[in-house]
Amino acid sequence: MSTENQFIPQENNGEVIYKGHTFYILYPNSGKTIEDLLAYSAILIHAVHSTYADFTIQRLRSYKDQRMYLKPIFFLQPSADSGKYINRLIDGSVFNLNQLESILPRIEDILTRTNQLKNYTASTYEASLITKFLTQSYTRGRKYIEPIPYIFSGINYAYPGISCNFDHTEENKVFAILDLAEKEGLIQGEFYDKTHYCNKCNHGALNYRSVCPKCASSNSETQDIIHHFPCGNVGPMSDFQNEVNDHLNCPKCNKQLRHIGVDYDKPSILHTCMKCDHKFQDFEVKAKCLNCEFDNELEELIEKEIKRYSITNKGENATIFGYLPSNKEMEEIPGTVRYSLFSSMVKSEIERIRIIHSHSNLAMIYLHNSGELVSRIGGDRRRIIIKEVVSTVAQFLRPYDIIAYKNPSLMMVTMYDISQENGLLLLEEIVELLRKLLSNNVKDFEVKIEYKIQAISTKIPYKDQVESLIQGFD
Repeated sequence: MSTENQFIPQENNGEVIYKGHTFYILYPNSGKTIEDLLAYSAILIHAVHSTYADFTIQRLRSYKDQRMYLKPIFFLQPSADSGKYINRLIDGSVFNLNQLESILPRIEDILTRTNQLKNYTASTYEASLITKFLTQSYTRGRKYIEPIPYIFSGINYAYPGISCNFDHTEENKVFAILDLAEKEGLIQGEFYDKTHYCNKCNHGALNYRSVCPKCASSNSETQDIIHHFPCGNVGPMSDFQNEVNDHLNCPKCNKQLRHIGVDYDKPSILHTCMKCDHKFQDFEVKAKCLNCEFDNELEELIEKEIKRYSITNKGENATIFGYLPSNKEMEEIPGTVRYSLFSSMVKSEIERIRIIHSHSNLAMIYLHNSGELVSRIGGDRRRIIIKEVVSTVAQFLRPYDIIAYKNPSLMMVTMYDISQENGLLLLEEIVELLRKLLSNNVKDFEVKIEYKIQAISTKIPYKDQVESLIQGFD
């Protein structure tokens, strides 16, 4: 009988083989290290004990190695205690090994998508976290990054793929990563909610308390204020109570108060602080942080907008080919100008060609897998190669032409006093030489370059012309 469709346990050590895939079942007493688990196609976490299961999935998803944090991971015999956030970290659940057949398509889809990614190393810590949540979304076929209300989160919400990388007291750093990714154009945010955080430690666990305005104690007693209609006496209920019975008697005129609304009413209440004996009618509300115990004034709380994000085309491209963050270093390359200055100089060129009736062009050269390039050559060699790239491009241009980097992947150049047709031929020569330069400097590197040229118009605003050229690439 063929064993292809049967489970083949290996010495009862948690290993299972099914249809060419190797599984490992993680139990609370498992002796496997995370490095040991890298060899398996998928992981099954025995999830009867939700505390163990939740801790384990977060630990695996926060691991630094892409082979682990992208690995298909499922719960086996899950309890009903896992919330929405934890369920977004796993790829599904099975209740027994007979159900492995049902999750094979999911596993194979994740593995196929993972194999499409280029093997690159992010150049910065922030870039590594951005890469992590982008690749997790891509391999799971998700276009959106949703905030999930999570009671155990230090910021009240959790972002699957990101929040698990931070300690409970440092989760506010999630916002810095998301803000950077949005600024880089990798994701696009939209309003979801607003929440508040401690002004001292940025934590979201706040206890809103009604406190004494004098000493800020929350220990107080409350009683009604009574207004006696016949004599006009106003005072706390305790002044109208007697020790003999439950009747109310006015301490001013000694008449009994029989019917509310006829003899008297209760126009207000009075609070008495049990700590300092201060009497007051209106509480002061403060927000006490349950993390650092700081008592926040409400107007001093940090208000933060919670966003729901969608992954842009640029983000998808960076996911597959590598994400290289833009930085000030790109503005310091000899032979180039800042991108902002480049845009202004295009404006001047429009005025020039309007007067002399000449022809000029804008061109762009886009290296799709610049992230992979950085990973392969390192930061020091990157700068050297960029200088060589600029030098190569410059030798084809006139001395008054301009070169600028919009970001490490996108180079902009001007081609003054030349027709668009001749400019395209020149651009093709430049790109061909760049392919050879990069191929010769980086062994087995597949150069993925895209380029485009457009004539400068005297009738279209300069910003619109620049933006239309790089649309979809910036």
